[in-house]
Amino acid sequence: MNYIAMTLKRLKKVSGKSIATSDGRIVGRIVDFITDEGTGSIMEILAVPAPGKIENLKKDMEGRYIIPYSIVRPGQDFLVVDAEKLRRLK
Repeated sequence: MNYIAMTLKRLKKVSGKSIATSDGRIVGRIVDFITDEGTGSIMEILAVPAPGKIENLKKDMEGRYIIPYSIVRPGQDFLVVDAEKLRRLK
């Protein structure tokens, strides 16, 4: 299986799951991804926001959070955004 096919398989597995910060705040629900067209690598995650505001996360034109994939790691039931790295985002 090539890299792009593996990435697509991973995307399907986590699409619709919740995403939370490592300090326990719910960010929202994953609805889409932005990938590098050349490599198929995940660059950013788009999530429908949960109630409350998460500082330092930008939103797209549809109001979804744009979360850099580099600050995300897998959790047991959802993806986890590193709270310390989130604080350092500009």
